[in-house]
Amino acid sequence: MNPEPTQPQDAQETPQVVNLEGVAAEHVGAELVRANQSNLTHVAADEVDLRQSAVMQLDATRVTARETGVAILHAAEATLHQSNAALVTSDSLTLNGRGGVLLTETATLNHSTAAVLAAFNINAERVHTGILLAQQVNGNVETHMNTRQVVAAGLIGGLVGGLILLAGRLLFRRK
Repeated sequence: MNPEPTQPQDAQETPQVVNLEGVAAEHVGAELVRANQSNLTHVAADEVDLRQSAVMQLDATRVTARETGVAILHAAEATLHQSNAALVTSDSLTLNGRGGVLLTETATLNHSTAAVLAAFNINAERVHTGILLAQQVNGNVETHMNTRQVVAAGLIGGLVGGLILLAGRLLFRRK
């Protein structure tokens, strides 16, 4: 059974559960959304369970995903197994896969890669990241730039940019 999801007009029309199997949908909204082998543009739900799916934008309280790709994910709690996410903002993130920019309060990562990882607390096992911003890190994280290096690069970049603008103003000022 493949229901055709629609965007509800008001909260009273929001379905409790939407189950999707092998469909493409623009907007899906429900208290619980389950999708398997589906391509979804926007999902808004309290709880989302994804399997082998692709989602452009996902807004939820709790997300569980396996072998799934998500472009933009906003969730209180997100668990991604063998999945990829471009941008994640969450209170709690558990990731086994790849991430672009991960912004979270608590992160648990296992055998994962992230371009930018920013979190207050990180528990990690064999994690690779380009830029790491964290207050507390437990485990093995290999970084290209840690918090101190990011701050130093920002200061140096700002100083060099300011000097270039100052030199340009002095060289090209009108007389």
